[in-house]
Amino acid sequence: MIFSGNPGTGKTTVARIVAKKLYDLGVIMENKVIEVDRSKLVSNHVGETALKTHDVIESAMGGVQKKSASSIGFRPF
Repeated sequence: MIFSGNPGTGKTTVARIVAKKLYDLGVIMENKVIEVDRSKLVSNHVGETALKTHDVIESAMGGVQKKSASSIGFRPF
């Protein structure tokens, strides 16, 4: 699912509601939303971006990952 919109339009609130519903339905194992921005995914050093991204994905396992940007992506793990 992708929710896009200007800041302050409720995307994070909707992400939390979707995570709760997915949890209640048994689609995801934990009722949690991991919120990340570019700084948590991309490194300043060559070769470290993959490691940072892997760590974020691992922390989101069983929940919903929310990427802060002009659009927000959700991916149940």
